[in-house]
Amino acid sequence: MVPTGSWQAVDGPTQPALSRTTCGDMIASATGAAMANAPKKPDNGTKKESDQANGLAKSFDQYEYVAVITPGAALLLGLLLTFPGILPGKSDSDIGLGALGIFLVAAYVAGQILRAIGDVAEKKLWRYVGGMPTEWILRPDLAERIKQLRWHKWLPDIGSLLDKQQEHDLKARVDKLFNVKFDDFVVTDDDASKREKKFDDWQAITRRIYTTVLAAKKNARVDAFNRTYGMMVGITVALAITSAALWVQALVTDDLKRALLGVLAFIVANFTMYRAFVFGKLYARELYVSFLAATKT
Repeated sequence: MVPTGSWQAVDGPTQPALSRTTCGDMIASATGAAMANAPKKPDNGTKKESDQANGLAKSFDQYEYVAVITPGAALLLGLLLTFPGILPGKSDSDIGLGALGIFLVAAYVAGQILRAIGDVAEKKLWRYVGGMPTEWILRPDLAERIKQLRWHKWLPDIGSLLDKQQEHDLKARVDKLFNVKFDDFVVTDDDASKREKKFDDWQAITRRIYTTVLAAKKNARVDAFNRTYGMMVGITVALAITSAALWVQALVTDDLKRALLGVLAFIVANFTMYRAFVFGKLYARELYVSFLAATKT
């Protein structure tokens, strides 16, 4: 998983103007507001229940709401729609803050499971296109290699992060500030073990880069991209599981409608996976551009 915030266009062409608040952040705000402002009943200790629900809602940070709870809620809702009899029927009046709190915790647990599955899947998928976006800068021939892949036209401009001047400045500042030689991390052969070793070593450098950005308080946009990336990965896994559940149910019940819904969920999962690729790239670019801004003299 990529590390976890301010959109700065520095040392290069102007970057696209993007809103400071992503859709994932709006979901987090809406979830917290829903827990805080849920309808209250006048009796039966509702005030105490409300205080407990508010306390539970505040115990999660923004990343957990966006990248963990949102995908977990998507999975639970998908399974509830697939297997509607899994819970005993209740009227709307019976669903109070306590039920919302239980759902929030269940979504958090489900989201953590999705995150674990996503960690395994994303590593394999990124390796298919030459490595994580933060590692692309280590492979000067990556763009040409990607063109050899059958589906390269469908990939979000793999291999391109910074312009030549930005790349030069990034390498120089990494060498100077971290007392390392950038060229020692560059991948120049196809030896998988050597490549993975250099990628692992570079992860330590990217963590130091992020720490520098955080210390300069330029991490807001980097964090926003990271949260949305995590949300897209989690939702992709949730949709894949929901799709599989629908197909299994369709085979058991011979229900064509369920099979079509399974196909639809699978198609949407491909779109969210593509968006994960896009936000992964945006995260890497923003991390490096913010680092250049934070260390500019």
